[in-house]
Amino acid sequence: MSYKGYKLGSRRNSESGNTVRYDLGKIELENIDKEIKKLNDLIRYDTVENAFVIQSNGKLIGFKSNSEISVEIFNCDLNGSTVLHNHPKANGITSFGGDDFEFLKNNQNIRNFYVPTLNLITQ
Repeated sequence: MSYKGYKLGSRRNSESGNTVRYDLGKIELENIDKEIKKLNDLIRYDTVENAFVIQSNGKLIGFKSNSEISVEIFNCDLNGSTVLHNHPKANGITSFGGDDFEFLKNNQNIRNFYVPTLNLITQ
Protein backbone atom coordinates (compact mmCIF):
# COMPACT_ATOMS: atom_id res chain seq x y z
CA MET A 1 0.00 0.00 0.00
CA SER A 2 1.35 3.44 -0.90
CA TYR A 3 0.54 6.52 1.18
CA LYS A 4 2.25 9.13 -0.97
CA GLY A 5 -0.24 11.97 -1.25
CA TYR A 6 -2.72 10.16 1.03
CA LYS A 7 -5.29 9.67 -1.77
CA LEU A 8 -6.72 6.25 -0.82
CA GLY A 9 -10.15 6.16 0.82
CA SER A 10 -12.44 8.91 1.99
CA ARG A 11 -11.30 12.33 3.11
CA ARG A 12 -12.69 15.03 5.37
CA ASN A 13 -11.60 18.52 6.30
CA SER A 14 -11.18 19.62 9.91
CA GLU A 15 -13.52 22.31 11.21
CA SER A 16 -10.77 24.92 10.88
CA GLY A 17 -9.94 23.79 7.34
CA ASN A 18 -6.27 23.43 8.37
CA THR A 19 -6.08 19.63 8.07
CA VAL A 20 -7.41 16.97 5.73
CA ARG A 21 -8.14 13.50 7.15
CA TYR A 22 -7.63 10.41 4.96
CA ASP A 23 -8.89 6.88 5.62
CA LEU A 24 -6.01 4.70 4.39
CA GLY A 25 -7.30 1.20 5.02
CA LYS A 26 -5.90 -1.35 7.47
CA ILE A 27 -2.41 -2.58 8.21
CA GLU A 28 -1.41 -5.97 9.56
CA LEU A 29 -0.54 -5.34 13.21
CA GLU A 30 2.16 -8.02 13.15
CA ASN A 31 3.96 -5.73 10.67
CA ILE A 32 3.46 -2.54 12.70
CA ASP A 33 7.19 -1.85 13.23
CA LYS A 34 7.81 -1.96 9.47
CA GLU A 35 4.80 0.32 8.85
CA ILE A 36 5.95 2.79 11.52
CA LYS A 37 9.37 3.06 9.85
CA LYS A 38 7.75 3.54 6.43
CA LEU A 39 5.36 6.21 7.75
CA ASN A 40 8.10 8.03 9.70
CA ASP A 41 10.26 8.14 6.57
CA LEU A 42 7.33 9.42 4.54
CA ILE A 43 6.66 12.49 6.71
CA ARG A 44 9.97 13.35 8.40
CA TYR A 45 11.16 15.64 5.55
CA ASP A 46 7.80 17.19 4.66
CA THR A 47 7.49 20.99 4.86
CA VAL A 48 4.07 20.88 6.56
CA GLU A 49 2.90 19.02 9.66
CA ASN A 50 1.37 15.57 9.19
CA ALA A 51 0.15 12.81 11.44
CA PHE A 52 -0.77 9.15 11.16
CA VAL A 53 -2.89 7.22 13.63
CA ILE A 54 -2.72 3.44 13.65
CA GLN A 55 -5.77 2.45 15.68
CA SER A 56 -5.67 -0.63 17.89
CA ASN A 57 -7.66 -2.55 15.23
CA GLY A 58 -5.06 -1.73 12.51
CA LYS A 59 -7.07 1.02 10.82
CA LEU A 60 -4.70 3.65 9.43
CA ILE A 61 -5.74 7.30 9.25
CA GLY A 62 -3.58 10.08 7.79
CA PHE A 63 -3.79 13.78 8.57
CA LYS A 64 -2.18 16.33 6.25
CA SER A 65 -2.01 19.95 7.33
CA ASN A 66 -1.51 23.05 5.21
CA SER A 67 0.60 24.52 8.03
CA GLU A 68 4.17 24.08 9.23
CA ILE A 69 3.19 24.70 12.87
CA SER A 70 0.16 22.49 13.58
CA VAL A 71 -1.88 19.49 12.48
CA GLU A 72 -5.28 18.47 13.79
CA ILE A 73 -6.10 14.86 14.71
CA PHE A 74 -9.86 14.24 14.71
CA ASN A 75 -12.57 11.60 14.26
CA CYS A 76 -10.48 8.59 15.26
CA ASP A 77 -10.17 6.18 18.18
CA LEU A 78 -6.96 6.96 20.09
CA ASN A 79 -7.43 4.23 22.72
CA GLY A 80 -4.41 1.92 22.36
CA SER A 81 -3.32 3.68 19.17
CA THR A 82 0.09 4.55 17.78
CA VAL A 83 0.45 8.17 16.68
CA LEU A 84 3.17 9.54 14.39
CA HIS A 85 3.49 13.29 13.89
CA ASN A 86 6.30 15.21 12.20
CA HIS A 87 7.85 18.60 12.93
CA PRO A 88 9.06 20.35 9.77
CA LYS A 89 12.46 22.02 9.86
CA ALA A 90 10.84 25.45 9.54
CA ASN A 91 9.02 25.24 12.87
CA GLY A 92 12.32 24.79 14.73
CA ILE A 93 11.12 22.02 17.08
CA THR A 94 13.49 19.06 17.03
CA SER A 95 11.61 16.79 19.44
CA PHE A 96 8.34 16.96 21.38
CA GLY A 97 6.76 20.41 21.50
CA GLY A 98 4.43 21.96 24.07
CA ASP A 99 1.37 21.06 21.99
CA ASP A 100 2.55 17.43 21.87
CA PHE A 101 2.77 17.24 25.67
CA GLU A 102 -0.68 18.80 25.97
CA PHE A 103 -2.07 16.30 23.44
CA LEU A 104 -0.53 13.38 25.36
CA LYS A 105 -1.81 14.73 28.67
CA ASN A 106 -5.33 14.85 27.22
CA ASN A 107 -5.02 11.43 25.54
CA GLN A 108 -3.23 9.21 28.04
CA ASN A 109 -4.65 6.08 26.44
CA ILE A 110 -2.30 6.35 23.43
CA ARG A 111 0.04 3.34 23.22
CA ASN A 112 2.95 5.00 21.37
CA PHE A 113 3.71 8.51 20.12
CA TYR A 114 6.50 9.14 17.58
CA VAL A 115 7.87 12.48 16.39
CA PRO A 116 10.06 12.10 13.30
CA THR A 117 12.21 15.13 12.51
CA LEU A 118 15.06 15.65 10.06
CA ASN A 119 17.72 14.07 12.24
CA LEU A 120 15.96 11.75 14.67
CA ILE A 121 12.78 9.98 15.68
CA THR A 122 11.63 10.62 19.26
CA GLN A 123 9.28 8.19 20.97
